[in-house]
This record gives sequence, C-alpha cells and structure tokens, in this order.
Amino acid sequence: MPTRLKIRHRPNKDCLFCGAELTRPPNTQRAFYYCGDACWRPCNKSVRFFNPELKGGSRRGTPIQLLANVWWVLRQADTSLSGFNVHERIVEHFGDHSRLCAKNGIHRLLHYFKSETYEKLDKKPVEYRLVQDIPFNQALKEKYLSAIVK
Repeated sequence: MPTRLKIRHRPNKDCLFCGAELTRPPNTQRAFYYCGDACWRPCNKSVRFFNPELKGGSRRGTPIQLLANVWWVLRQADTSLSGFNVHERIVEHFGDHSRLCAKNGIHRLLHYFKSETYEKLDKKPVEYRLVQDIPFNQALKEKYLSAIVK
C-alpha cells in the first residue's frame, strides 16, 4: 500500500520578512514561509553581529531565518515571553534549529533588532515583549538589513 505524502504545515499567515499576506498554499515539498523570491533570498543568508559587511562562510554568522522566526514568535505572543518560552515556540512551529540555545541564545539574537521595537522586562527569568508590532524587515537594524538585501 503506498504511503500518502503529508502537506507541509505553515504556522504563519503572513510573510516572515515583509509581513504581506501569503497567497501560495503549502504543498508536500515546501511550506512557503515567504511571499516570494525577493523575501526568501535575504532570509536565506547569515549576518555577523560585529561586521555585517564582512563576506565569508555562512556558517560563521547568525542565520536571518532564525531572527525572522524569533520576531514572528514575539509578534504572535499576547504576553511577554522568557527566552525559554521563545525557544519552545520556535521549536513547536518551525522545528529545532542548531544555532538556537534555550538557555542563552535569545538575548543575543535581540541585539539585531532596533532597541525601540522591543522591551526587556526585569523579571526572573528575564522576559521580552514587543513595543511595536511591525514586520521583521522594519524591525531589523539598518546595518544588517542593508547587508542582506544587497
């Protein structure tokens, strides 16, 4: 008896990069997290925190797709989330990512975003929430956005 292929699951209704509504339905090969090639290409890159213009191997930088996942999780949350909660939701919706560490990874990733877009709450454990509900490409700092959109 042949096995049936499952349609891929997509948790997001809008593009992870620009925030536009997604029109292409997922299929058995792809979930289509982005609205098109113009949004997928920048998210398929990596960027270095200290020098985003530095060219080199993609394994040395932070994956932009991971940053987009973090931003999507924070946008979907009704309340503030700890780093552990953000990690859990990324794994639940997008799968595990080798560059994401539950204990100390989230606070390092938030440095890529404009400081006025999120807030760090002084609780134990530390929690984060968004101040502005804007798309990922508008929340990313200009030096990183210009490095990946080239």
